[in-house]
Amino acid sequence: MVGRRAKVYLEAVSADGRWYVDLAAGGQLRAVRISDGHTIGAHRFSSPTFGPVVLSAGDGHVLVRTTTRSHGRFTVTTSSWTPRTGAVRVLSRQRALYTVTPGVGSSAAHLYSVPRGTARGGSLMLDSRTQRRLWWVRGESVSSFSPDDRRVATIDRTYFNEDSPWGEMAGTVRVRDARTGRLQATFTGNFGWAYPTWQPIWESPTSLLLHAVGDGVYSDASESSTYPTPWVVRCSTVTATCQRVPVEAQSTELQVRKSN
Repeated sequence: MVGRRAKVYLEAVSADGRWYVDLAAGGQLRAVRISDGHTIGAHRFSSPTFGPVVLSAGDGHVLVRTTTRSHGRFTVTTSSWTPRTGAVRVLSRQRALYTVTPGVGSSAAHLYSVPRGTARGGSLMLDSRTQRRLWWVRGESVSSFSPDDRRVATIDRTYFNEDSPWGEMAGTVRVRDARTGRLQATFTGNFGWAYPTWQPIWESPTSLLLHAVGDGVYSDASESSTYPTPWVVRCSTVTATCQRVPVEAQSTELQVRKSN
């Protein structure tokens, strides 16, 4: 891979592995060919609140999420950017009362999720070609697509505890069919989710790796909670069961294996 010394952040690798998208200061996204470092295209997205965030890259297009805030409300915009021509097409705009997660997308499956502006939050899945609303769930946020783009992992019952191993944790992880939303598996416990290295990671199309920990025990004397040793668990979407992986969760950083 050809690289250069600059303050940029790798956002996504295309589904075919031939180019990547990076983010520079000021919100400028670049699509770069991996074989020789040639810049295919660049565009500056204005997103003063959150972003821009790349949802997916593939088939010559990049799905980009930007978020702005005005009068206490958030507006989440999803756009399709074609680096080779420079064209940017707005796919959808969603309003929300609260801070929202960026969502995810799949160029191969032509799907992307947007936050659902309800009191409990939620997610809406759309077709990026037709903008047809395929399904939605209340309270859940779509975390990632499986490697074959047929399933999605969602998180629910999120909470914060400064004494926990990861601060932000989720009480429920679900696996759903990416196109229909049909529930396939549910896992409950205390799971890491707020950072890319702690969120649910797809090991295979039917296997998830989760950072998990038992319940904390609160002490009145110290006014804090003590948690047992965290671990990484491998969860099957076929059997809806999990097994511990022999690694130390606190010293392990899992990485997403593909662009979406």
